[in-house]
Amino acid sequence: MMTPQEAATLQSIGRSLVRTFAAIVFETFLLALYSVSVVKACSILLRKGRTRVSLINLAIVIVLYLLAVSLFIIDIINYVAEVTTSFIHHPDVPIAQSFASARDSIFRLAAVIDALYAYMTILGDAVIVWRVYAFWGQGKRRWVLIIPWTILLGSLVTSALLTYCVAKLGTEIVDGAFKNPAFCRNIQTSSMAAATTLAATTLIGITTWEYRRNIKPRLGRSGRATRVEKILILLIESGFLYFLFFLAQVIGNTPRVSAAVQERADLTFSYLVFSYCSSVIVGMYPTLIIVLANSRRAVLDDAFSTSMSTWRATAPAAETLTSGWGSSQGRSTKVANEIELPTHTPTHDRDEPKAMLPF
Repeated sequence: MMTPQEAATLQSIGRSLVRTFAAIVFETFLLALYSVSVVKACSILLRKGRTRVSLINLAIVIVLYLLAVSLFIIDIINYVAEVTTSFIHHPDVPIAQSFASARDSIFRLAAVIDALYAYMTILGDAVIVWRVYAFWGQGKRRWVLIIPWTILLGSLVTSALLTYCVAKLGTEIVDGAFKNPAFCRNIQTSSMAAATTLAATTLIGITTWEYRRNIKPRLGRSGRATRVEKILILLIESGFLYFLFFLAQVIGNTPRVSAAVQERADLTFSYLVFSYCSSVIVGMYPTLIIVLANSRRAVLDDAFSTSMSTWRATAPAAETLTSGWGSSQGRSTKVANEIELPTHTPTHDRDEPKAMLPF
């Protein structure tokens, strides 16, 4: 007859397996959606030709997807290992001891998962910073890009340290965490990703505000949002949600919050699902940004430059040369014969240039 202690252990194992299985189901669903976006991104990039930017974007999309699939496979391997080690491989060993051994091996693989995940966030952040460069990469204000690039460099250094900890100190992992040295124990890659996303989203927010103040009134669209404005707002809103995604990880990894989550079964399950799906989200968001930026009807760079040309052409000559966007924002201003002048000022959605039609 089973002792109360064995019954409690078996019940704990059952809850763990059910929660993990449900988390993998959610991850599988998201991975299917992610696969569709990857196919879409690859088809768009391949149609654009073998330019350097297209090839780099294609490589990032493929690498992110391969990393996400690798982490998904590791999750399945861990689940199978937890079942087989607990119930099959050691029939003569007490079930509590078998389960502890299974969790031990899974925790060691968790460090590898964290390292791969860290490099995924770097690639994703690089895509986000690249989008910011499209708006801030010209003129005297380029120095502002030092902020997101510096944080991105910090993410790379942090990931390199985490890789060292996994490679050299993998045997010293206890309960899924490094115990020594201190810098291995306190590495937090999600905080760097959150900082990069916040900096990039803030810069895009500034761009949107300046667009509304300086360019939109010249287009005669003071009321309704232009296509470019809708794209910028979409980048801001999605970027803010992406920032909250990383912020939730940072908060969830703090000892006090982690202990509070583990005290409640519903919060434990929710955070487990969130953790399993995080790698797919980190790969999917940058892929969707690449799709938006490279779609035939959503070329952000062309749309934004077209709007600026329209604003310069409709603004008074003196204002164009002495104030306005070109001088007050530190961007270089072309002479009149170098600007492609539109034939008329667009006043309706259907009158906007083709590059402004993302949807």
